Amino acid sequence: MIRLIRQGFRVQMLIVVSLLLLIPVIVLIYDIFFLEKSEDVLLTNMEKKLSGIADNMASQIHKKMGANPAASDLNEVMKQAFDEVAVPMSESYKGIRLCMYIPETDKIYIHGFIHEYKERPPEEKLARENRIRNEAAAGISAVVSGGIPITRVGKTWDDNFLECLTPIFVDSKVAAVVWAEERIHPAFARSQRARVVIMYIILILFVTGVVGTQVATNQMNDRVERIKRGLREIEKDFNKSIPSMPGDLGQVAAAINKMARALAEKKQLEERLKRSEGLATLGRLVADIAHEIRNPMSVIQATTELIAEEVKKRDIPAMDEHFKMIADQIDRHNKLTAELLDFGRSETYRVENLDLNEIVREVAEYIGPLAGKNGIRLDLEQDYNIRTLQGNKEKLHQVLINIIMNAIQAMPGGGRLDIRTFQPQEDKICLTIRDYGIGIEKESIPQIFEPFYTRKKEGTGLGLAISQEIIKIHRGTIDIDSEPGKGTTFIICFPV
Repeated sequence: MIRLIRQGFRVQMLIVVSLLLLIPVIVLIYDIFFLEKSEDVLLTNMEKKLSGIADNMASQIHKKMGANPAASDLNEVMKQAFDEVAVPMSESYKGIRLCMYIPETDKIYIHGFIHEYKERPPEEKLARENRIRNEAAAGISAVVSGGIPITRVGKTWDDNFLECLTPIFVDSKVAAVVWAEERIHPAFARSQRARVVIMYIILILFVTGVVGTQVATNQMNDRVERIKRGLREIEKDFNKSIPSMPGDLGQVAAAINKMARALAEKKQLEERLKRSEGLATLGRLVADIAHEIRNPMSVIQATTELIAEEVKKRDIPAMDEHFKMIADQIDRHNKLTAELLDFGRSETYRVENLDLNEIVREVAEYIGPLAGKNGIRLDLEQDYNIRTLQGNKEKLHQVLINIIMNAIQAMPGGGRLDIRTFQPQEDKICLTIRDYGIGIEKESIPQIFEPFYTRKKEGTGLGLAISQEIIKIHRGTIDIDSEPGKGTTFIICFPV
């Protein structure tokens, strides 16, 4: 039993079904080796009795014919001898029919009947004799041609009988065939037919059961293997799923897929929480550093301006270019410091009802000249039926400008920038910003919102990180779909 439990599902099914099918096989074996033998014994006893009667009848007829019967009256002598022998024997053996057939005259003579006990008219008697001769024709032909006794089972239109046929020789030639036949009990015949039918039914059921079990087991085993493969894939990646399938295993697969999706969402939530905590810590650190850097840089800027004025009074043109470089670098440093402070600042913004279409138009008007200068056409597609959202207008301007500026820089040779607003659900409004530029590698997409990650020489790597934080403050989401060489699409959604 323990070994059976440890076996695979397929082996278990085959073993169980084989045990169930063993019962009809045992019945079939019992029928073949026991019941059939008992019936064979009954038929053997009947055969011994009938063959003894037929041999005795042939021997007595031969004696009564004499040693050298005249050829002219041979057939008549054989008929007379048959009558003298068969009449008393038929009286002694009720239910046994005694017959003789003479090939030369093609006539049959009968005494005794199997189950007919009344006197019949001549025409019915003749028809019955012809029917009996036709029923025994195969046996008669075999005895005449072979010259040896035979025993066979014959059939009538409504009955079975056993007959034993023996030849009578005259001058080494078969002069007549005598036989004794007895009706096989109808119950025996029906039992035999029923056993044959049952045997075929059992065999058909057995084969059908084995084949059906094999097919069902293969299907079940295939589905189990699909679930096992799916579980191995899900173990590596919760976003994988088991293919759908029918039946109970299909429901199991659907439940596993649902659980995997829940685990994937939980994992994403944990990662977002972890990242949010890291960003909060990093933001506080960055703000502290930015404050510490801003003060000495202010002193450096003021000192540089004073030195520049003194140098200007003394009319030293060669120094102007150097002071301009210093001033540019200080401005760049101040800009970076401002972004660092913006990234690390946790402040409360003024919130109001906003029209997303209006914000998009304002940003497009602001960015339009720069886009045109770079050979980029802005295409707006706006749904004017979308609902309003609550948020801070300036911060949302900052988000759109950051993303659009990145899109312009991703198309150095010019192109088209598509901006579309729509409402996919009753409680959500969205916009997409799509460029047809250089695109982003798949492995880089998860990193683009990381602080200080940038692919541009002059970038600080804070623009998208700040934009994502602003969108999160507005309880929105931002996703990216990009393919290298074909462009990038930002999908931003807000609750209404």
